[in-house]
Formats: sequence, C-alpha cells, structure tokens
Amino acid sequence: MIKFGESTIRLASVARGPGHSAEAINELWPLVWRLEARLLEGHADHAAARWTGRALLIAHRLDDVALQTCALRVHGNELRKIEKKPAAAARLQRARDIAPATARGAVLIPLARTLAELGNIEYFDTTIIDLQHFVDSHHGTPLVNPFVLREVHLRGLLATGRLQEATRLAEADAPDATGVAPQRQPIERVTVAEVFRATGDKAAASYALLQSIATAESTRLPHQIQRAMRASRGSPAASRRGWRSRSPTPVPHVASGLITQRFRP
Repeated sequence: MIKFGESTIRLASVARGPGHSAEAINELWPLVWRLEARLLEGHADHAAARWTGRALLIAHRLDDVALQTCALRVHGNELRKIEKKPAAAARLQRARDIAPATARGAVLIPLARTLAELGNIEYFDTTIIDLQHFVDSHHGTPLVNPFVLREVHLRGLLATGRLQEATRLAEADAPDATGVAPQRQPIERVTVAEVFRATGDKAAASYALLQSIATAESTRLPHQIQRAMRASRGSPAASRRGWRSRSPTPVPHVASGLITQRFRP
C-alpha cells in the first residue's frame, strides 16, 4: 500500500504540470500493475463484496426501494466477480423484482451476465428479451443502450455454448456507439475477438483486439488495454505474467505488437 501511495503522489505531481499528459500516463502504469496484481489475487474484489454487502444492510434499514435496488445490483455484481454466482443471481433477481422502471435496465445487464456464466440458457434468453424491451421503451443511457445490449447478448451466447449464433451476431454491424460510455467500446471489441478466436479465425480476432487497444488508448483507459492483453493470452494469469515482465514505456504500442504476434496466422 505504501508503494501505491508513492505512485499516486508522483502521478498527482506530474498531472499538475501543463503539457505532461504522456508522463502522467507512464507514471500510472506501475500503479495499474500493482493494483491488477492485487485484483488477480482476489483482494480488491473480496473487499468490494464485503463492503457492498454492508451497504445492502444499510439500504434495507432505510427502507428506500431505489437505494435497495442499487445496493442489490452492485453487491450482486461484486459476488459474480468473486465466482459466487448463485448468490449473485439471487441478489440480482431480487433487484430486478423491486427495481423502479427507470432502474430496471441497469439491473438486467449484470443479471444476464451472471445467468450466462451459470449456463442457464432459458433464464438468460428471457433476461435478454426483457433487456431488449427496456431498451426499446426507454431513451438510451451511456450504460444501457443497443450497443451494450449487443455485447451482453454476444458474450452470453458464447458462454452458453452457442457459437454459431454468437458468430452471426459478431459478424453483423454493431449499433451506433455515439453516447456510449467510453469503456464499453473496447469491451465490445474484446468480446468480438473472443468469439472469432473460438471459431479459429485468428486474423479477425487480432483485428478486433487491435481495435480495442486503439480505442482504449485514445480514451485513456489503460485497464481496457490490460483486458485486451488478457484476451490475447487466453487467461488472466498469463496476462499478468506478460505484463509484469515488461517496463512501463509506451505500453499501448507494445501491446499492439504482442497481439499481432500472438494471432499471426
């Protein structure tokens, strides 16, 4: 944690100087690596699950439906991240049942992901239909929109073993990404790459990952570059080994080269 503090202080100092954005990004990488190492060890996710669980207790005591929905959604999603998927599904289904109409979409997204990861095809498909209805009847938001719906559907089809359907969806044009939260675009490209990798199309997978890196670089999202690297190696552990052996210099360009090599036909 002392090392985290040192990196944060240096980053803050660099960021204060005008015209030093590149130096600030380079200073950020050591901090990102240390945090990712702790994430991969499960420290942060387990802590997040504990704290959101406490928040859920507070929300129940306040008897505020909107707050309870938010707490259930966040806690359920954190449980999903630490592989407690049945408990995650229970929290998220409860959130769906009590959610105000305008908050329903934000709950359906992590619920669909959880059900897909559990392999529950029937309930996943039903949740995707519900999410489609929500998107059709509400104005899109940066986090709930046709673009995000397609990515959730695509990943779910892949997770539930329906590769042919996933491939058709991956090959179709993506909805307009205007107004979509910046992190969603590189995530979508990684998901598309994973579908193409599953089909054996290395060239298409490489191209999608390079698109993901380019978008993440242009929007200053280093953690999404890490996501692309994990996808290129096929597992988080392999990605961690690759990143920690390299120095914090022009990482996006290094990542592009590594992915090109990884998927070279």
